[in-house]
Amino acid sequence: MDSKEYISTGMLELYAAGMLNENDSMEVEEIIKKNSEVKSEYENILKTVYLAASINLKVPSKSVKDSIISKIKNTSSTKDTRVKEIQMKRRNPTFRYLVAACVAFLILSLGTNFFLWTRLKDAKNEIAVLSDQKKVIVQENEAVNRKLNQASRDMEIMKDRSYKMIDLKGLEKSPGSNVLALWNPVTKKVYVEVLSLPVPPANKQYQLWAISNGKPVDGGVMDVDPADNSLHAMKNMEDAQAFAITLEPKGGSISPTMDQMYVMGKL
Repeated sequence: MDSKEYISTGMLELYAAGMLNENDSMEVEEIIKKNSEVKSEYENILKTVYLAASINLKVPSKSVKDSIISKIKNTSSTKDTRVKEIQMKRRNPTFRYLVAACVAFLILSLGTNFFLWTRLKDAKNEIAVLSDQKKVIVQENEAVNRKLNQASRDMEIMKDRSYKMIDLKGLEKSPGSNVLALWNPVTKKVYVEVLSLPVPPANKQYQLWAISNGKPVDGGVMDVDPADNSLHAMKNMEDAQAFAITLEPKGGSISPTMDQMYVMGKL
């Protein structure tokens, strides 16, 4: 079988489409290596396939694909069968181009699947980012709601006339300090609003004291946050004639450190 006759069998197109078994594929590969004319034709087939893929060939019709599949099924490894195929393919010169179209369609299909897979992956990443953003927004919204609720409660306390307001002014230790204390003689509840106090060291805390019958009574410790202007709930007080705040070791002291007194105010 000469080069032209072999080329007309369509074996090169089937090889390019990956439709041959292992033995036939090896045989085609050997012929391509040894025969320059067959090799040149095979390279032209590959160019045709790539060109068809680049211009987005339409999907072959069902009748065309059925015709190709039928021809593939009738392929045999015997020489007699190949002779019959040669005769059939000579009568159907468009066969090679149909196979090329099929291969192009396969390449386009794989490209489309890869594109869709990439888009799906990107979509999943976008969903993950949006989910994280949603969590942040929810947390921020909860924080805002807590501040609004706290502000609403503080407003109710400030409007409650049963509370006595005591202005604790800065002493020699810290003249610029200022704290507002609110004490309810009926409910015994105590709140303080820090208007101005230096931020304490990490190992220190401010402690509230009520002066009752000339003696200091522990009102509890508190942390100072310059950005927090809400009311701080302190320990209940049965009786008080004055309030003061000192800087104490973290956790508080049994008795006030007098030279660390920052503010004081009388009822």
